[in-house]
Amino acid sequence: MEIVYICIVIKTNLKIKVMKYTLNSGLVATDFDVDGIDTRDYPDFCDAYICDASVIENGEWRDATDDEIDELNEDGDLVYACVENHLY
Repeated sequence: MEIVYICIVIKTNLKIKVMKYTLNSGLVATDFDVDGIDTRDYPDFCDAYICDASVIENGEWRDATDDEIDELNEDGDLVYACVENHLY
């Protein structure tokens, strides 16, 4: 009798520390959460987006606001870098 183990790992909303990104306000964002990755859409990943990030303000970390998340998602290169780090 042969026993076969199958492990399926589903990664969604994975927190990835990609890089630091300076927002228009001058604040620094990092520690990005990315979601919407569909590997069938390789190499475009057009549905992927940053859903959360951390921002340092006055020496303290906080969650990014919706407007800051929108600003991050406007940078397609940043979103794509997050996707690449998630997959590779």
